[in-house]
Amino acid sequence: KAVRERGTQHTTMVIPDTVQAVLAARIDRLLPAEKRLLQTASVIGQEVSLALLRAIAALPEEVLQQSLRALQRPEFLYETRAVPEPAYTFKHALTREVAYQSLLMSTRRQYHQRITRALEQQFPEIVASQPEQVASHYAEADSPAQAVPYWQRAGQRAIERSANLEAIGHLTRGLDVLKTLPDTPGRTQRELGLLTILGLALVATQGQAHGDVGRTYARARSLC
Repeated sequence: KAVRERGTQHTTMVIPDTVQAVLAARIDRLLPAEKRLLQTASVIGQEVSLALLRAIAALPEEVLQQSLRALQRPEFLYETRAVPEPAYTFKHALTREVAYQSLLMSTRRQYHQRITRALEQQFPEIVASQPEQVASHYAEADSPAQAVPYWQRAGQRAIERSANLEAIGHLTRGLDVLKTLPDTPGRTQRELGLLTILGLALVATQGQAHGDVGRTYARARSLC
């Protein structure tokens, strides 16, 4: 595909040494609006809701639709859902990774911040059903204090669905992020909340006698 897109007939054309380099070269050959849209989509995630993409891309609708069609032709993205709202998925996870890494770190953070604002203001159903998505974007936006409550919500929601291993993952992530924050009464209260929920998930998966359960509740007691 890389050779065909360059439109060259020279058999001596130099091919990059890695798949990542090939993908980077293909992305660089996109038109500016198409490249920008692909990079924006990469910040959203592997699956990209058109409604969310539209909210943060800040492109005229005609340009947005033209660019989406242009990204589907070389199979950077493909449509995976048409109703109730179109959604797109990266053809390969590596494509998304290369597009994401092509952004400056400061630009990535700005996009993640823009996504969190859009989710909280325009997509309350996603915030309610996928709080871990909001937490991840806040963490990537370098806003750990805002991320922790959403990790707690995600853990609580997972327990309610009896997805205890998933809950442990969310709550542990929240506790890890919490360690980066200043030691304040507010942080202590938040840690206590996370540990209380984590204890329930650990009991459900490992039993009351497990050492992790004892350590979790001992820490919660000391915080009290």
